[in-house]
Amino acid sequence: MAQHVKVVSYDPKWPEIYEREKNLILQILGEEAVSINHIGSTSVPGLAAKPIIDIMPVVRDISKVDWLKSQFESIGYEYMGEFGMPGRRYLRKGGDERTHQIHIFETCNKKDVLRHLAVRDYLRLHGDAREAYGTLKRQVAAQYSEDIERYCNGKDAFVKNLEAKACAWYERTKGAAYLFDGWQETMIWSCLQEHMGTVETDGSLPPASARISVGDFSFFAGLPDENLISGAKTLTLVPRTEDWEHEIEKVLGAEAIKAQRYAIKKEPNVFDRETLEQYVASLPADYELKPIDLELYEQIMAAPWAKDLCSRFCDGHDYVRRGVGFAVVYRGCVVAGASSYAVYDNGIEIEIDTNKEYRNQGLALACGSRLILECLNRGLYPSWDAHDLRSVRLAEKLGYHKDSPYNVYFLKSSCAELLDA
Repeated sequence: MAQHVKVVSYDPKWPEIYEREKNLILQILGEEAVSINHIGSTSVPGLAAKPIIDIMPVVRDISKVDWLKSQFESIGYEYMGEFGMPGRRYLRKGGDERTHQIHIFETCNKKDVLRHLAVRDYLRLHGDAREAYGTLKRQVAAQYSEDIERYCNGKDAFVKNLEAKACAWYERTKGAAYLFDGWQETMIWSCLQEHMGTVETDGSLPPASARISVGDFSFFAGLPDENLISGAKTLTLVPRTEDWEHEIEKVLGAEAIKAQRYAIKKEPNVFDRETLEQYVASLPADYELKPIDLELYEQIMAAPWAKDLCSRFCDGHDYVRRGVGFAVVYRGCVVAGASSYAVYDNGIEIEIDTNKEYRNQGLALACGSRLILECLNRGLYPSWDAHDLRSVRLAEKLGYHKDSPYNVYFLKSSCAELLDA
């Protein structure tokens, strides 16, 4: 009986199914296992896929896996050996209506291991590629629902091109994406999507530890690493785990001052256009709200209180090309602004600043509203992260909802500047 080809929408239960199967596989492999990964289309949230869980264990000695054939068969797998790919051990479960596939590689086989990880991580972070691949799979599956070979051939050219792009991207971003997976932070996305920022790792591939730096922020993930902490040159350090917090305190001592920021929920459909337009219209008389152009960019970059509105961009032309923002102008001078601190695929991270002499007049509310409206018109999501409770209150007035606080560390040398902001 031929294998049916059925492509379905992403199922959030797939990671749970993987976790259950992973535990069974690790019990069999024991100390031979170096790592194990969920790969393939079911490992990519939002991607249409055949409902088959692909699992990639990496082992120390591939030849020793052959000794475990009967144990894999006892949990329902067919042991297929290399099955056309030298250096692999392939197993499948479910017969013609397949449910699971295992692809085992040796740890020294970096090419095949990293290829699978690269494609998975690339699709997780690049929505356009994910959507295009899902659409193609549905189309080809509709044509060849009873012919798995023609189905595979129908997407072969796309997959080869995808693999080439993904592997090149994986090398440029040093394989760090998986360490930050699930962290809902747009500046991390900005870096991994190669818009802004830098990524550093412990040097291994895939890495065990990584630091992403964008603007004034450094984000740490994986295993705590002293060198990544001491090498950070930003004002704010953001640890993913308590272990990183302990390491930051150990490495930097009194130079690191612990504080809290506030995550804001990312909810695309919460904004009320009418309310935002009313806030824009409430701008006091004698003040003008203008898009940030080359002239205003230069004025903003010359003002210490305002430069964070645009400073992540290479120059004014780069800002006009990739950024978006609005300035409140009074008698020819910029006195407040709302702008893209960072950009990522289909969104921005909002920065709002007001000259201290002009605060408490509703200027931040007006220009923030105008920026959100512009983002909605362009199909961009205006992400917000709050420095303090004052920022939370402004966000909530604009329609956002607070998520939860999280710990950060300010470098002592930067605290005067931050408190003055």
